[in-house]
Amino acid sequence: MAKTLQTIFSIQDHWQKKKRSGHFDLRILEPKRSVLISWAFPKSKFPLGSEKILAIRTQDHLISYMHFEGTLDNGDIVKLYDRGSCKIIISEANYFLIYFNGKKIKGNYNFIRNVASKDAWYVTKSKKF
Repeated sequence: MAKTLQTIFSIQDHWQKKKRSGHFDLRILEPKRSVLISWAFPKSKFPLGSEKILAIRTQDHLISYMHFEGTLDNGDIVKLYDRGSCKIIISEANYFLIYFNGKKIKGNYNFIRNVASKDAWYVTKSKKF
């Protein structure tokens, strides 16, 4: 288990023109490698209470994506939904505990990898710190 890591995050609301639907993209700055760890939330929401939300781990992104807003070449629209600081409290191969301190998203969240898929994670709000 790694030492608690203070960093920053952003959540973008990504509307896909071709699919006529949207999703959230979570970006967390990984200072050791200067890249953004990224997850897509297909339901465009973060969990409240004990609900479990699917998140798909995507490829790491360049830091320039952190606060991007605008229209992409393919017509997709990206808007900043939230941003702030966060603490990665527990970082293991199949589990993260992250504290978010944003304008909309606050609190501790568990990221638990689905053992049947390397990219599928379940995210729940946590009371532990």
